[in-house]
Amino acid sequence: MPKLQTIWNRLKQFGTSGDALVFVLFLFISTILWFSRVQNNQQHYSIIVPIQYTGLTPEVRLNDSLPKELKISVIDNNNQFFLRKVKIPLIPIDLTTQVSKKQRNINVSAARLQQTVKDQLPANITISQIEPSNIQVQATYLRHKNVEIKFSGKITPAPQYQLSDDIELNPSVITIYGTKEALDTIKQIETKYTSIENVSKLTTEQLQLIVPKGVNIEQTTTTLQVDAYAFTEKRINVPLQVVGQPDNTSIKLFPATVEIKLLLPVQIYQQFNPKAVRAMVNFNEMQNSTNGIVKVYVAAENNQITILKTTPETVEFMIELTTNKEQEILK
Repeated sequence: MPKLQTIWNRLKQFGTSGDALVFVLFLFISTILWFSRVQNNQQHYSIIVPIQYTGLTPEVRLNDSLPKELKISVIDNNNQFFLRKVKIPLIPIDLTTQVSKKQRNINVSAARLQQTVKDQLPANITISQIEPSNIQVQATYLRHKNVEIKFSGKITPAPQYQLSDDIELNPSVITIYGTKEALDTIKQIETKYTSIENVSKLTTEQLQLIVPKGVNIEQTTTTLQVDAYAFTEKRINVPLQVVGQPDNTSIKLFPATVEIKLLLPVQIYQQFNPKAVRAMVNFNEMQNSTNGIVKVYVAAENNQITILKTTPETVEFMIELTTNKEQEILK
């Protein structure tokens, strides 16, 4: 009991002294500072975030432009937005279900936009405003047709190489979308001019397509594929043949053979048969000749063989008529 009496007496003395006033004032200031800190922990920020749209097909043309970004005003509880340096790379908006041939407008409601943005934010962030608050754009459905893709450019083989005949484009046909008037003027889609040099093997190149004004296309690129093979030179002597010679004639050619210089792919050099190359003169040209000279024509069965030079390029000739008896002997 004496101890309790002692404590009570000291409290009475403290209450009547100036220290009590100082204590109460200190407590009041601390309370104000505490409330101020609580209020300051709710920070307000505005951020601008790009929008990524998906689900729009080439057959849909928008009459107005879709907004490219959103301005988002947020309230950050506990100042976590700033401390964590939260970053939103983009806002994804899927428009797959927004456009149809019956429903020809795009409408992303304020509620859906709010939820889409909310899904990208931490839980402690409260959205106060989004600009624009909703997205609404009119759309038009377009006609379509298929057209061929044409390569525009130049392909050069490496030294001692030759290009194969086939240049492949994948895709080689593409679907374009537009009004009937626009589609009627387009027969093909060309690639941007491209130069490919020193081709010595199977080469693949992605090419940009030139999109005509007023149309949409499924994709803006095509893949070109071209091959090349090494070749070597070869010289052969080939006997001349007369094309269109009547049975009652005997023809002498001077010379009767020609030398042909040609290019062969290395891989077929050893198996090459000279009979795959023909040298010919035309009987009708002989009849029309006034100087007894006729041109020599050369043809190869394999399209990989390139004729470089024929020696001589013209030959002299002599035509003789034969009797029936001579024809029997010739047969």
